[in-house]
Amino acid sequence: MGLESASYISQLVATNPVGGVDDYATADDHLRLIKAVLQGQFPNFTAAAMNATVVELNKLVGVTALPADFNILAGAAAAGLSASELLWVNGVTSAIQTQLNGKAPTAHSHDTAEINDNAITLAKLLDIATASFLGRLTGGNGDPEVLSAANARSIINVEDGSTADQTAGQIEAIVSHDLLLAFVGNKHINHASVSLSAGVGISSTGLGDLTANRTINAENAAEATKGVAEIANQAEVDAGTDDTRIVTPLKLAAAVTPIVKTVDEVVNNSTTYQDDNTLAKAVAINTRYAIEMFVVLDTSVNADFKFRFTGPSGFEFPFHWQVSGPGQTAPVQFNHSVANGPGGLHFIAGASASAHMALLITGTVKVGGTAGTVTFQWAQNALEVSDTTVHENSWLRVTKL
Repeated sequence: MGLESASYISQLVATNPVGGVDDYATADDHLRLIKAVLQGQFPNFTAAAMNATVVELNKLVGVTALPADFNILAGAAAAGLSASELLWVNGVTSAIQTQLNGKAPTAHSHDTAEINDNAITLAKLLDIATASFLGRLTGGNGDPEVLSAANARSIINVEDGSTADQTAGQIEAIVSHDLLLAFVGNKHINHASVSLSAGVGISSTGLGDLTANRTINAENAAEATKGVAEIANQAEVDAGTDDTRIVTPLKLAAAVTPIVKTVDEVVNNSTTYQDDNTLAKAVAINTRYAIEMFVVLDTSVNADFKFRFTGPSGFEFPFHWQVSGPGQTAPVQFNHSVANGPGGLHFIAGASASAHMALLITGTVKVGGTAGTVTFQWAQNALEVSDTTVHENSWLRVTKL
């Protein structure tokens, strides 16, 4: 096959040289042809590497622009022009400056959406007169209006000449009762001419005219003086020594009404004296009391019954007692004096656990310099597993002498 003739790559025959046909002596001619075609195809490639990739070169597919077209953008990137900024001219069909020149400063408008928040300053608003306000006096919604001081006072309902910095003294100096609207002059009185005087139950201390603060003090009630009195508490009523407080019917009744046992109280298999749960009374110092006592009890023949009284240090209690009931052939009577401590053994023989006996006690308690409580104590006289009982409706009366 003979050597083909070509000046550009597209003119080369891809099947040459043909193996087994073309002489090996023509191989150098084919190589020289390829070099000539490449140099002819790319005459401006210098002694430097071609760094463009296939993808980058393919981007030029279909480009028909002239070099001058590309030179228009020469240096644009270095000057800071971005691709997004170039897109701003998309759709422009005439000179931009001509279009801007055609926009007169007062001949165009902007929608609310086109104005940024806080973009319009006060300096850009219309001029208004001194001592004026922007608002709206006309009824209904509408454009803002320039308001005068009179318009503003009408809106906020403030009288002309009003001030917001007057002190109480300034207000008092300019206000006269006689000038108040619909105020009858003779219906007000100079407070300096009004005095408070003591009446029934009122002390004269601290009274006077109304030019100063006054305190009205109630008199303390006494036998010859009307006034106020404190109510005594139960301890004061029981003590009977206070002559300045008053007594209520409830507390008086509690002081003179007997102390009544409302439930049975039982001791079983015990000879240890115990305080009765109910039959006890507080007593005051240096006081004498009359004691009356009625006790309903029962105990077995073997256990029997013993009792005594305790009280504050130094108390004395001379008393008389008697017992009657089953097993007692005749009332048994004893006289005893308790001094400076618990009384001794007072023994009552038992009959049966169901046979009630009645114990009566009368006497006088003398209390010295120590207050306390007079207490009835009792127990079995002999240990036995059986009930010894002080029954309900037993009572104790203590009366101050």
